[in-house]
Amino acid sequence: VFREATTDFNVDARSVTKTGGNHVKARITNPSGTHTDAVIQDKGDGTYKVEYTPFEEGVHTIDVVYDEAPVPSSPFRVPVTEGCDPSRVRAYGPGLDGGISNRPNKFTVETRNAGTGGLGLAVEGPSEAKITCKDNKDGSCSVEYVPYEAGTYDVVITYGGQQIPGSPFKVPVTDTVDPTKVKCLGPGLGNNVRANVPQCFTVDASKAGAAPLNVSVVGPKGVVEPVEIIDNLDQTKTVNYVPTHEGPYTVSVQYADQQVPRRALPTGDASKCTVTGTGMGPTIQIGEETLITVDAKAAGKGKVTCTVCTPDGSEADVDVVENEDGTFDIFYTAPQPGKYVICVRFGGEHIPNSPFQVTVSNLPSEGMCMGEGGVLGMCVLSILEL
Repeated sequence: VFREATTDFNVDARSVTKTGGNHVKARITNPSGTHTDAVIQDKGDGTYKVEYTPFEEGVHTIDVVYDEAPVPSSPFRVPVTEGCDPSRVRAYGPGLDGGISNRPNKFTVETRNAGTGGLGLAVEGPSEAKITCKDNKDGSCSVEYVPYEAGTYDVVITYGGQQIPGSPFKVPVTDTVDPTKVKCLGPGLGNNVRANVPQCFTVDASKAGAAPLNVSVVGPKGVVEPVEIIDNLDQTKTVNYVPTHEGPYTVSVQYADQQVPRRALPTGDASKCTVTGTGMGPTIQIGEETLITVDAKAAGKGKVTCTVCTPDGSEADVDVVENEDGTFDIFYTAPQPGKYVICVRFGGEHIPNSPFQVTVSNLPSEGMCMGEGGVLGMCVLSILEL
């Protein structure tokens, strides 16, 4: 028996009881004369399991009685020495099931009740791995390791020089997962979805790394539709569903337990937007409110957003007005002269030719004459050949 290692023994009393009961007691006396607690488990069939953890080195005396009468051979003398029992060490955590390259992967090692011994950790695989271990002061350690390449790694855990149960752990490590790089496209995300007609769309994770995909389709009044996900074996997956009701539906796509950004779920086609208006320049006047009109009638469902960057890098105030006819009016006033950059997006995507460049001038428009009272009128210039 090892010090600080939980151990146990069984008491078979079936010759006097077949149903168990509060008959068996155990008293454990340490070498110093103090006592160690014993936990007795009545198995209900006339047998008992007695468990204890010695904390002193030396011979322990164990008195076992049945209805206050010593059992045969009691008291027992049990020598306790320094050492450990690696079979009682437990390791668990997500970092032993799978890992991600260039990120910390975590697991826990519990050595309580396993005796005293040295904990050994190693991660072997396609690349070196940085390992850190924190003693939690409660008989457990928190371990983190960072592999630098994808592949299968062996996580080796030893205690007292011997491997613990399950070691070495075979851990598949994948590249870093980035849900923002997931792309979703297909008619099942469009504006012409009809009730009771099978719909589908594709989730492209070829640039996002390997991770679990979860999709939910929720209809009017919280109706959850069944979803079928088919792995195309090329880092893309096809999602099939059938909307059973008319009305608005919400399609939620999660990758690596993170919500895929809505900009990856297209609701319109920005390439079908057209833009007109004096605010497109190429030259506009300083201090004058200018207008840009975006025609999104053919683009489907979506919103227009706009940013106007001034020459010093700040953003000018912009007002976007949605009209009932499927157009959007954008108003802004240039506060200073110079080159401006105007970004116009529909559904989070740039419309054709965006970003635009506009020159803001503090001079009158070409063809205008200035006098003391301001603009006098159009200047008619005649160029004669001499």
